[in-house]
Order: sequence, then structure tokens, then C-alpha cells
Amino acid sequence: MPPATSYKSEFIIAYGCPGTSVWLRSRLSACVTGVSVDKDALQPYNDCKSVGDRQFVGGTDLTTRARREREKEGRRRSILKAAREAFFEHGFQRVTVDDIAERAEVSKGTVYLYFESKEAILAHLLLDALDALLAELNAACAQPVAAADDQLRQLCAAYLRFFEREPQVLHLLMAMDRGRFRDAVPAEMVEQVLEASLRGLDLAVRAVQE
Repeated sequence: MPPATSYKSEFIIAYGCPGTSVWLRSRLSACVTGVSVDKDALQPYNDCKSVGDRQFVGGTDLTTRARREREKEGRRRSILKAAREAFFEHGFQRVTVDDIAERAEVSKGTVYLYFESKEAILAHLLLDALDALLAELNAACAQPVAAADDQLRQLCAAYLRFFEREPQVLHLLMAMDRGRFRDAVPAEMVEQVLEASLRGLDLAVRAVQE
């Protein structure tokens, strides 16, 4: 028969494990003390959900998967922010992926896990900037006006306000027309950037036609 200390050690390990459910911990307590414990009165260990309380998908619990997704998105945004700052300070042509990795405090390999090339990073920055510009133009179009001329003036004012606030975006747009951008970026992404850059013009055309 195993010594009592063995049972005690196994009890401590099982009871203290974060994966031990509330019900199982109550049963362990009852076995050792001889006193039944109301499971509704027990508090979850370390405020963590037990394994039995978690939902699993594909072998990974949803809490862990959600945390990993947040971390991945945060790292992606950090790389984009570092690239944006580097491009604005030194120019797109002078900046290397090593520069971006150092500024983002990640390895060069990590950058390539998220983006195929420096040009791909530029494409994502352009899409973000053009989305922000389009939001301002749509807001300008939503304002009531008496004539098409007034609508066009509002659109022009919105353009000016955006590029006065974000003058570096012009440099990003010019960088797109230089170097190996079209060769280094997938064709569908190049098409997305071009379409996004033309949406503002579509709004201006519609304002004139109406």
C-alpha cells in the first residue's frame, strides 16, 4: 500500500492544477477531509476557467486562439507602423527590410512571415491611407448642398485637408510608380491599390454628373 505522503502529494498536484475542474476539486477535498463541499461555493482556481469549462476547436481552446490572433494582428500593425515611420524619414528606396525589422523590434524573418516584400508593406500602407481618404470624401459627399458645384468644392476641400494632415501619403503614392513595385507585389494587390486610388475620382465624376 502506497504511503500516505504519496496520496497527499498526488492530491496537491491534482488539486492545484489549473486544468482541474471545480467539480473534481470538490470531490478531491471530500476524499481527503471527509467533508462534502458545495461546488457552487467554490471559486475557480486563479480565476481561470477549467478545461471542462472551455470550448475547443481543432485541438486549441478559443481563449488561446483569440489571444494568438490578437498578438498576430498587433505584431502586423507594429511592422506597418515601423515601416511607415522609416519610409517617411528616409524615403522608400533607402529603407531595407532589416531597417523595418530593427525599428519594429522583430527579426527579419518575422517581417517576411507577415509580408512578402518591402513593396508589399508599401501596398498595405497605401490601402490603409486610401481607405482613410475615401472615408473623408464620403463624409464630404454626405453633407447637403444646393448645387453640384458646391459638392465638388466640398470634395476638393476634403482632399486638401487630408493631404495637409498626411503629406507623407503623397510620397507613398509616388513610390508606387518607381522601382519594382508592380513586379514585387501580387497583381491582385496592385489592382486593389489602383481601384482604391480611383474611387475618389469616381465621387468627383458623380458630383459633376448629378
